[in-house]
Amino acid sequence: MLHVRDAASPLLEEQRVEVEAVLQELGVQDKPTLQVFNKIDLLSQGAATPMPTGAIPVSALKSEGLDHLLDCIDAALTADPLMEAHFSIPQSEGRILAALERGATLLNQRYEGNTVALTAWGPTSLLGRYRQYQQNGSNGSDGNAANNNTGRLSGERR
Repeated sequence: MLHVRDAASPLLEEQRVEVEAVLQELGVQDKPTLQVFNKIDLLSQGAATPMPTGAIPVSALKSEGLDHLLDCIDAALTADPLMEAHFSIPQSEGRILAALERGATLLNQRYEGNTVALTAWGPTSLLGRYRQYQQNGSNGSDGNAANNNTGRLSGERR
């Protein structure tokens, strides 16, 4: 869960208490949470705003700290790590193509006859569902998915 806080707000602590009360009411107070402090661009240059250990400072307006935030999110997703996989899927499998497009990032996609060759970056649980269509990353077009690898885990952002 991301708890995004306004780093420049004079009510920063009061807002935290209110959000934590709502999370308690919802019964999700024990879920893993990343503390994100947004609007750091509004903080005075010399003034240091105290941030808890592990807080992630960002400025959405100036796109500062967003890569670090994404890295922290990736690291927190240990239950379903991200991976890259290469697929060769028949065009007639529109349901599968739509599921991959919805739940993963398509890094590339090309049409080869009646198949769609694509590379996807997404959750292992999603990409693993379509293992029978996965191809070896080096040649990706031999049409023999059953004998090829099932993608690779990677911490590197695509």
